[in-house]
Amino acid sequence: MPWFNNTAYLKMVDSMAIIIAQSYQLARSRLASASSPVMRAVIQRDQLFSQIQWLKRELEILRQQRADCPANKRPEFSPGQRWSFCN
Repeated sequence: MPWFNNTAYLKMVDSMAIIIAQSYQLARSRLASASSPVMRAVIQRDQLFSQIQWLKRELEILRQQRADCPANKRPEFSPGQRWSFCN
């Protein structure tokens, strides 16, 4: 059996990813409470960047769901609604 199909290996990789993500969040929260205005600005920029990345991923998922849906079952938008998306 290939190593990438091994459940124990995948669980271990997932656990390591969670530990890294949690330590990163802890470091960010500690830096966010720093008194330095430069550090607060860096953290705020980092938080906004993270939020943008999450929104891009969510949009990517929604677009993929829309593309996977048959054309006759997709929601219809009026020309006015379509125009408001472009503004």
